[in-house]
Amino acid sequence: MAKKTPEEKLADKITEAIHDVRFDYTILANVLVNNNTLYAQTEIIKLIKAIVEQQDRRFQSDWDHGQTAEGLVIASHLAEVINMHTIEQ
Repeated sequence: MAKKTPEEKLADKITEAIHDVRFDYTILANVLVNNNTLYAQTEIIKLIKAIVEQQDRRFQSDWDHGQTAEGLVIASHLAEVINMHTIEQ
């Protein structure tokens, strides 16, 4: 079996954490925002943007097959907002 990448390992840890009924998103958000540098803030937003973009793609695919989830609908709307405010580079 291939060795997992750091990204895959982190995704596994996040998935494990969110399945714990005691997991508090607000605490995680507070720690990420208030305990990190401005550089880290930019990188966190890049991660959030990438997640939203991936979820928007999944929303489109799932919608075409007659299914979706609330989170994917929200992501689709967020993707529209991000696209409206993204500076071309």
